[in-house]
Amino acid sequence: MKRIILSSILLLLLSNFTFAQVKKYGKSIAQDFEKNSNTKYKDANAIVLYKYQKVYYDYGGGRMYINIIIRERIKILNREGFKNATKKIHFYSKENLNIKAVTYTNKGGKVEKIKLKKSDIYEEKINKNWKAKIFTMPNISEGCIVEWEYRIQSPYIYNINDFVFQYNIPIQYYKGKITFPEELSANYKYTDNFKINFTKNEGLEIKIDDVEALKEEPFVNNIENYRGKISFEITKSDFLVIKGGYGGSENVSKQFSRNWEDVTSSLYKDSRFGDELKKTNYFKNDLQEIIKNAETELKKIDAILAFVKNKVKWNGNYGIFTKNGVKQAYKNGVGNVVEINLILTAMLRESGLDVSPILVSTRAHKKPVFPTRDGFNYVIAGVELLDKIILLDATEPYSLPNVLPKRVLNWQGRIIRKQGSSAFINLFPEKYNVNKSRLSVKMDESGNIKGNFNIAYKNLNALTYRKRWNGLANESLIKNLETQY
Repeated sequence: MKRIILSSILLLLLSNFTFAQVKKYGKSIAQDFEKNSNTKYKDANAIVLYKYQKVYYDYGGGRMYINIIIRERIKILNREGFKNATKKIHFYSKENLNIKAVTYTNKGGKVEKIKLKKSDIYEEKINKNWKAKIFTMPNISEGCIVEWEYRIQSPYIYNINDFVFQYNIPIQYYKGKITFPEELSANYKYTDNFKINFTKNEGLEIKIDDVEALKEEPFVNNIENYRGKISFEITKSDFLVIKGGYGGSENVSKQFSRNWEDVTSSLYKDSRFGDELKKTNYFKNDLQEIIKNAETELKKIDAILAFVKNKVKWNGNYGIFTKNGVKQAYKNGVGNVVEINLILTAMLRESGLDVSPILVSTRAHKKPVFPTRDGFNYVIAGVELLDKIILLDATEPYSLPNVLPKRVLNWQGRIIRKQGSSAFINLFPEKYNVNKSRLSVKMDESGNIKGNFNIAYKNLNALTYRKRWNGLANESLIKNLETQY
């Protein structure tokens, strides 16, 4: 029997909502032209009149598939809103994606429509696993309405995309529905501070009215952490497996829902992570030379960090698993983020320090909401001293202890210790970023001014400055500074 396990925070369902109705593709267009969409959102350049999102499972060719349907209708209010007539849809290489779309215009009370041609849909290969389809709607004008519907059939039945109900433009009405087969159980969580109506009706239905636009604000490290959405997690599968010959059948159950201790244990048992961290022979001779004059723990940290940054350069690849292995990265002088920082972690451990890997979800990556290793895409190192944890990242040439590159500064990381415990660690710098300016001038009898202007940068500002300007020829540096000041 189908089971949808609800978090305790979701048991309080809100009532007394007044919702619009989901319109079928291509229907009731004239009514949307008649409505004055500017009444509530006077500053909006475009408005999502409605978004409908549906997820369901079915069988085909002897296997189960997950199906996603997304339908959006957007009213373009002015020229600034034209950019909302372009859509980019990401999908896995093995998924099937079908798109239909149309632009509606109101000519003297008569609705005219122009369909999107297949030849105007472009495909982009992102990497070996991911693709994207991109299109811009035809015949865009102020006051027009665009509508698209796309369907994805995927063999990745355990991967459920977030139900996103907040964009950078207002959404007047959102409806989502997800239906799980009896073989799967699931859990979900959602962004706080939204009035959401959850109902069980042959699945889980979500309805929301009048969602304000999410706007960029100063001093927010990653605005995506605040976007309104619902995240789903498959917690258990229970399939009937038919054996060959006269073997009959059996129920095969698998538990997916984890706690953080399970996540830590699985990583240390993984050959691409834990086994790589155990390797030490390849650097032992170098390590003795590196720390022979390091009299304190802090000097050991500085010396080993400086060595690894110089020894192995980052190839720009993210992830939490090694690809070619730490030995190969050490030998060739190049590696991905986890190879470099596992080398750093292993060397620090071998020197006698208490150090563990820290899983990170970078700024460009969504924040994990469940205990999972899939929610992370980066690894740094954390040295635990008596009264503090020192954070280290050897992929960045200009990083220092507790001075991490901006890409890492996204909320919290999860430190995973070899004895099995784990904890969230604050990634934000404890020390303020500092710019110190000093102007020293003299004025002669003719009123001419001469002097010096000095700026000193500290902490993250120093890292950012070095990254921007180091490596430039003196002539280019002087030209840029003259332009800036």
